Amino acid sequence: MTAPESNSRMGLPPRAGTVGRAVADAAGAVDTAVVDAAAAVAPGWPRRRSRCAFDVEPDGTVSAGAPGARPTPWAATVIATASGGVWDALEFDEGRCERMLALDLCQVCGRPRGEQVFVLAAQNRSRTAVLMYGGALCSLECARLTAAQCPHYTSKSPVEVFSMPRQERVDLLGGGYANDDEYRIDGVEPIARVHPVEAGRGGRR
Repeated sequence: MTAPESNSRMGLPPRAGTVGRAVADAAGAVDTAVVDAAAAVAPGWPRRRSRCAFDVEPDGTVSAGAPGARPTPWAATVIATASGGVWDALEFDEGRCERMLALDLCQVCGRPRGEQVFVLAAQNRSRTAVLMYGGALCSLECARLTAAQCPHYTSKSPVEVFSMPRQERVDLLGGGYANDDEYRIDGVEPIARVHPVEAGRGGRR
């Protein structure tokens, strides 16, 4: 759900600038069973897998080369289809979005955000102001999972993760969306670099 630059357990972050086990951790942080998206949007960790609308053709079949399912963000809108619910990578559920903003919850898992939050940016970015549509994430696990498997990031390799002090939502880049959470990362070293699991593969563009 987090757009690219323009939106469990708290582990110790790896040393700055290292890849570590980011992809392995991210890939292993979800249930293996594929469920209907309406069930998968429940808050908590690990995230459950369901089909993403990004990967599904109009007839309900999975696009060639696309993953059969992805970890399901808590805040995602669920779309009813003839073959079951799928989650939309471009839209938030209105009710969960209101709770996310009012209670300062993480869009990925629905848990409260702490004083440190996690921001994603493509390594080859051209800007130092980073937009996290829906807000910075609550944990390194949520950040790694998003960088590795969210369709917004799977065409970008690698993606860097930054740990930042939580702030009030600000609109640095313009656009005026209440969901925007924008951070300046000038001079900040990434705590991890993640190579997307599905980089360059599958999904409708």
